[in-house]
Amino acid sequence: MEKKWICYKKVFRDTWIRNLKSKNNLVISDTMVPGLHLKYYTATGNIMFYLGYRVKVTQKSRCIQIGRYGDFDVAAVRERAIEFRKQIADGLDPVLERENKNKKTEEQKRNRIKVKDLLKRYFEEHSKVYKKKSTQKTDQSKINQYINPCLGDLWITDL
Repeated sequence: MEKKWICYKKVFRDTWIRNLKSKNNLVISDTMVPGLHLKYYTATGNIMFYLGYRVKVTQKSRCIQIGRYGDFDVAAVRERAIEFRKQIADGLDPVLERENKNKKTEEQKRNRIKVKDLLKRYFEEHSKVYKKKSTQKTDQSKINQYINPCLGDLWITDL
């Protein structure tokens, strides 16, 4: 049987949150920052902070996870919640902003290339096309002897 959620409001303080224990799952709203609440999960003892808000354009209710207690203290959570509320006031949706940022990061990771792979491309597309056989051999030996051992496994973006 799933335990029911008990909801109430209280001013968030590190002292009582640190000592929070309950037989029921809890949702406690902060009285200082509108929409900020924590969820206490009895099964794991984890305390997670969330910010509930309504998107201006679509009037859709959303909830963004701010973090876990222990990773952030109450002051840091309030600060992050206030930053999210500023974004909301500017007409942005923090959940969509976070998703777009994650997609962009993943795309950048996919498009990364290592030095050794770039050197292979250089050799195939430039050296073999525009250089003499003797120069190609020299290029290949320099790549194999000097560049690949030191830089071959590095990402181009890290140089």
